[in-house]
Amino acid sequence: MVEEVYQQSIGVAALLIVGYLGGILASKIRLPAVTGYIIAGLALGPSLLNIVPSEINESLALIKVLGLGIIAFILGGELEIKRLKVLGKSVLGIAFFVVLFTFALVYFALVNLTDLTMPHALLLAAMATATSPATVIVVSKEVKAKGSFTSTLMGVVAITDMFSVMTFGVASAVVFYLKQDTRDGGITSLLKEPVIEIAGSFILGALVGVVLTYILKYLKDRHQVLVIIVGFLLFNSAVSEFLHFSPLLTNMFMGFVLANLHKTPSRIIQVLNDVELPIFVVFFALAGASLALSTLWENIFAVVVYFIARLIARVGGAYLGALCFGGNSNIRKYTGISLLAKAGLSIGLVVIVQSRFPELAPVVTAVELSIVAICEITTPPFLKYSYIASGEAAKK
Repeated sequence: MVEEVYQQSIGVAALLIVGYLGGILASKIRLPAVTGYIIAGLALGPSLLNIVPSEINESLALIKVLGLGIIAFILGGELEIKRLKVLGKSVLGIAFFVVLFTFALVYFALVNLTDLTMPHALLLAAMATATSPATVIVVSKEVKAKGSFTSTLMGVVAITDMFSVMTFGVASAVVFYLKQDTRDGGITSLLKEPVIEIAGSFILGALVGVVLTYILKYLKDRHQVLVIIVGFLLFNSAVSEFLHFSPLLTNMFMGFVLANLHKTPSRIIQVLNDVELPIFVVFFALAGASLALSTLWENIFAVVVYFIARLIARVGGAYLGALCFGGNSNIRKYTGISLLAKAGLSIGLVVIVQSRFPELAPVVTAVELSIVAICEITTPPFLKYSYIASGEAAKK
């Protein structure tokens, strides 16, 4: 027992130090730090150095649970109703078309052009709908972008991720149903599972969000606020798992309720800055450590098909959404290629698959993490081009 604890300590130390250095090196060559964390984890994992074997990866599940909870909570905290009203129906419409096109086209391509099974295709298609707000924000700050295209893009990214979480909730519930030995009730049972999961997660997240908001009214010290938030994130995750709800959705809805009931939600959410870096370094590095290079090589064609289908769906969905909901020419032309980034949420969904569908996880992990790495490398130039071509980047 004592020996296992110290083995875990070595593993966490390696993930923290090497992962952090990997993030710094990635930043030096103008890549997102997340890419560095993943590559560092891959180097430390069973596929290469085996400093962090699969046993240690599995024993650190609590860090994965907390990291996923923080990602979901922050995402929900971005969804203030007053901000959504300002963005207008065009943002909702574009986001809806982007998510719909992405899921449909990636699923169709994977099922018909690759050897992946239907459950694999459903999960990957749902994960394909996610994007990365951080990458979009970082590049916009770099070029000092400002204008209607920039503000619309920010709104579409936030709403897309909300739809993405819900899409994944439905897809994972369908996969869970399809894998049951006995499936009675036909389409009714098929639809019942995701409805119960989403509704239950919403009710639990909303109730806990109200309680959390009430408690935080009386706390001024940021360290006390941090303790309470982390406690509620873990509580939500445990109860959701026990009730067969979605921990991701529950924590997202808690963040949503807090964002719309608390007077200063941004101040509350920023408290997580004190603790999120080491958690995220280990969280993303663990995802990288779980990537099996042999499985990746066996499914390299699926990675190519996924990337091309997602690119076409992003561009087509955004164009049609903007056309239907009154987006100007810049929004129609440049929104789609600006929505390729994938990072935190995608990796969080990978972690859920590893926990809930271990038999599907190797292939899903290999394909999805490869797509994350490719998108994080290719997206910044696309984004920079979009801001400059739209005329909203600051002139040097």
